[in-house]
Amino acid sequence: SMDTKSTTKALRFDGSNYREWRKVVDIWKQATTVTADKQGPYLILQMSGKALSVAVDLNDVSIDNLLAKLEEVFGDTNTLLTKYEEFEEMKRSPDQPMREFIHHFEMRVAELKTLKLD
Repeated sequence: SMDTKSTTKALRFDGSNYREWRKVVDIWKQATTVTADKQGPYLILQMSGKALSVAVDLNDVSIDNLLAKLEEVFGDTNTLLTKYEEFEEMKRSPDQPMREFIHHFEMRVAELKTLKLD
């Protein structure tokens, strides 16, 4: 059977590194012997943390519904978190004019507003 310990390890998901995990899931779906109707529950059993909290609240744990929900929760959040972290780490380099820095700062603020934290 394809579903060995290494497969299980690759499918572990706690809510971080969503994009990479999602790619692994697509590969797993092509290789697995787990039937389609059991794939959602199978993935949920590899989850922990925030991912598990989201998954166990679903009434429909089919693979399609599960992945759609996770995309909704973690897909956008990840880009938003990345942008926010970049924003937090913004510093003016000694040779950068103040108004240039302010311009970049304002652009980042506008970008964050379009993504908005819910």
